[in-house]
Amino acid sequence: RRNYNPVSADLGNFSRTDFSHITATNKTVNVVSRRPFKPAGVYALPGQSVTITRTDSDTASASIFINSLRSASTDLMNENSGYNRPKFLRSQSIGLAAGESTTITSPYGGPIQIEFSDTGTIMTFEFSNVGQHPFWDESINTDADDAAFIAKLNGDSYDWAEIATNNFTLHSTTDKMKTTLTNNSRWDTPSKFVPFVTKYHHNYHKVLAGYQGDNIDNEAEIHTFATTKGFTIPVYDSVQHMNADQPSCGYGCSGNPYDAGWEFEILGHGDLHEVGHNFESGRFKFDGFEAHSTTNFYSYYVKSRANDEDAIAYSCQTIPFDTLLNDVKTTAPAALSFKQGVGLVIEMMMHAEERGKLTNGWHLIPRLHLLELAFKNTADADWDTAKTNLGFSGFTKSAVKNMTNNDWLLIAASYVTELDYRLFFDLFEINYTTEAGAQVATFGFDPVEQAYYIPADSSKYCDTLTGHTKTL
Repeated sequence: RRNYNPVSADLGNFSRTDFSHITATNKTVNVVSRRPFKPAGVYALPGQSVTITRTDSDTASASIFINSLRSASTDLMNENSGYNRPKFLRSQSIGLAAGESTTITSPYGGPIQIEFSDTGTIMTFEFSNVGQHPFWDESINTDADDAAFIAKLNGDSYDWAEIATNNFTLHSTTDKMKTTLTNNSRWDTPSKFVPFVTKYHHNYHKVLAGYQGDNIDNEAEIHTFATTKGFTIPVYDSVQHMNADQPSCGYGCSGNPYDAGWEFEILGHGDLHEVGHNFESGRFKFDGFEAHSTTNFYSYYVKSRANDEDAIAYSCQTIPFDTLLNDVKTTAPAALSFKQGVGLVIEMMMHAEERGKLTNGWHLIPRLHLLELAFKNTADADWDTAKTNLGFSGFTKSAVKNMTNNDWLLIAASYVTELDYRLFFDLFEINYTTEAGAQVATFGFDPVEQAYYIPADSSKYCDTLTGHTKTL
């Protein structure tokens, strides 16, 4: 909070240091709280003191910080790009109660953020001596404001730009933001961008993860299933953030915010993949397959809905269905790759949809999420009463917690689809215990066919889960 905090001599690829072309202004910001944070829509100019006064009277807490960048995104030891900017660009959070005022000065500057402890509280902040970078907020702006945003973005007066929706915020370098808005004419302005990012990157992503909430569709065969079983559908009420800049790990790194070295793309596999890491469950893969076997369902499902509903053809990753078929014939898997792991679960979805057990086979995943959550929420003392409704009547809670993934998937997938998957497991020689097989037998469900489905090409499963060539 020092009043004198001079501009760093060099900010590397984070930002310019000279903002003499900017005239600082004052701005009143009205915001409805939502965790973990939301952008204020104003910019702290490096080396210039900013005064913030909270003028509402609510007792809910809030904090101010500058920049959303994670310190690991500055990799000190990278041979090619190490230490190309200051490391700790995100400032410390400074609490601000109703009626309080604070003055902060950053040597780096950057977009100012407001951190919250709750959701739904109306707060008001007065910002003095700030810049106004390219910023577009769903709760404030309309399509009439698009031209001003694009003009400011193309004016290159700032190195950062932000688009904020009620459920997702993109913090991006200006160059990457330009690419985001020009890579598809369907969303080449903020007002066109918002409904698509809400529908696909937020809505369908959370549908598959088994959530309900703001701008999340109530899919009947997910919600009806939950109601029938007495399962609670969790509420998602956070804002997902993305830093389109440079990554904390690899080329993209999950979290909230997640970050990446690419420009954000609504239906980009990398963006959907990184958010998928936030929701995946290690239970949803067969034993021996690596972790990414559970990550990409969230990307593939979203793309399948985009193809079905808006004829937006974004190709899914290729899955080695031919290799899986060869594995069946040779009874010896060539490799336990994540794509093969995904392919096995997609085959289970195909069986469920082909047999009419699910209208959309992808909804196997949210049903598994809800079952797993119900298990976690069942107290040990309540287990004997709840276990039959969870599909594990033959097991103690400790036994379910410690059972192999193969056993859990056999029982859980059979239970939530009302389809006996033992023949499918046998076809691929996927090992399961006698106890797990006996549990499934108690359900009395119709068995799957001992069959294998091969799409016309290795990515067509994303267009449809039915009508593929049936073999074996």
